[in-house]
Amino acid sequence: MNFQNTPFPRNSSQQLQLGTKILELKNDNLKRQLFYEEYRNVVKRGDLLFWLGHVAIALNNKEIIHANSFHMNTTKERFDTAYERMLSHGYKDLTIKRINF
Repeated sequence: MNFQNTPFPRNSSQQLQLGTKILELKNDNLKRQLFYEEYRNVVKRGDLLFWLGHVAIALNNKEIIHANSFHMNTTKERFDTAYERMLSHGYKDLTIKRINF
């Protein structure tokens, strides 16, 4: 797969290897509120959000777009809603990356 004439991996595990890490949360409920505040301050349109086996694209600092099995389609939704649902399913780690082409 190519994006702007640049090879782009198909799988989220391979895509995670690209770009610059912007923010990361590793299974730490105590830091969750601080994480949300920092998220709103640093995330920009086009940043990629990774959790186990999944990737979403930031539309802005509040909304993401992603394909998900919960809605069975590609969905635009608030980041905090999607992330809380992921936490409830046991997906605790989240990495946000910015890819500059």
